[in-house]
Amino acid sequence: MGAEPDAFDLAADPDRLREFVTELEADGFERTGPFSWEGPTHPSLLEGAHTDAERMTIIVRPSWPYLPPLIHVPDIATWHADQERLCLWQTEDASQRWATLQGLYDRIEEWATDADRGFADVENARNPEIYWQEDIPQVVGLVEIDTVLGRPPWRRTAR
Repeated sequence: MGAEPDAFDLAADPDRLREFVTELEADGFERTGPFSWEGPTHPSLLEGAHTDAERMTIIVRPSWPYLPPLIHVPDIATWHADQERLCLWQTEDASQRWATLQGLYDRIEEWATDADRGFADVENARNPEIYWQEDIPQVVGLVEIDTVLGRPPWRRTAR
């Protein structure tokens, strides 16, 4: 049986991911799993007293660079952070600023500034999918099967 896939196997652009990881490792990050690198917590998070954790983890998601990484910061507890993960990106953000370490650090600094101001100027949720990543054994939902199957109204099943 083959090895489990890792971030490079599932990246849409593995070469860009390698460039990003090279930057991470040059800045003191070490690989801790197939999708994660741990390194020094960004100074703006420490200076703003958002956490006292000296290490943070960057988790690369499949489809790199089309999905931003998740940033896990132990003991961070504030609005726009859930499950110890910073909520940095609005869903419609297609900037791919996260594809460089400087772009990611710039965004973390912006987040820290927003946090210092109580997120008063922030309207929309960022990384909303973080809030719904609870591990559960099953999910139940109601769907209208005719709509899912794309049946036109005149071909729908009788109710």
